[in-house]
Amino acid sequence: MEIIFRNIRSQNASTRVPEEPVIWFWTWGGISFGYRNGDGLFTYDGVEVGRFAGREVYGNDGQYLGEIASGEHENRLITNLYKKSLARNAFVPTFGRSYTRSANCASYPMYVGHEDFPSPQIATNLISKRPAPTPTGMEFPCRVVGSRPNGNLLTASAESFRKPH
Repeated sequence: MEIIFRNIRSQNASTRVPEEPVIWFWTWGGISFGYRNGDGLFTYDGVEVGRFAGREVYGNDGQYLGEIASGEHENRLITNLYKKSLARNAFVPTFGRSYTRSANCASYPMYVGHEDFPSPQIATNLISKRPAPTPTGMEFPCRVVGSRPNGNLLTASAESFRKPH
């Protein structure tokens, strides 16, 4: 097992602290994407854009983003069009360590029924355009009672619609 060390300088001494090896990924089209840390998929600049469920990757809204390619292409991410309707639990994205982006590499011919995994920039933009997940136990019934000029919906809780006894 390879162990990577990071130098931490404290006054006059240099200490070595072991870090977990980083598993790097590229899109099927050869774009350097980022790395895996535990079950999280992070862009090279440290934004968590997905979570792994086995080989599959799901976005913060729980929607399928893609998967790790099988066989000799274990470091490539690809999207299976037939799985785009799959969903898992939503999550609140975190931030990881930022790394220097690895070089892009050659693309592979696309499989039938597949498309390239989103680039790091597109995957990051998907997070900002998706609604933040509601933490478990925080769901509450509400009704839409109107909208503001900026397009935001006005809601009221179900409690405000109850008739007094």
